[in-house]
Amino acid sequence: MLNVKSDGTYEYYYKGSAGKEITNSDKWIFEYWRGKPLVTFSHFIFGWKETGSRPAYWAVEVERSLFGNIKLSINSDLDYYFVKPE
Repeated sequence: MLNVKSDGTYEYYYKGSAGKEITNSDKWIFEYWRGKPLVTFSHFIFGWKETGSRPAYWAVEVERSLFGNIKLSINSDLDYYFVKPE
């Protein structure tokens, strides 16, 4: 679960299939890069085996789903996204 707050902070919670839990929070900024909307999360930890558990900056383009929901791509090849509920 990713909760992006209007005060410029975020909260992230993930529980893996093996029971490992990741919780972190920090700041985010919104900007346009090369004409596209971009959100950059500070010290983000996915906590997955493929990404490791070290904090890093995560810059992601803001997109819209077919139904108009805001989505952030985690892995577009595998069709993994964070999608904002209506």
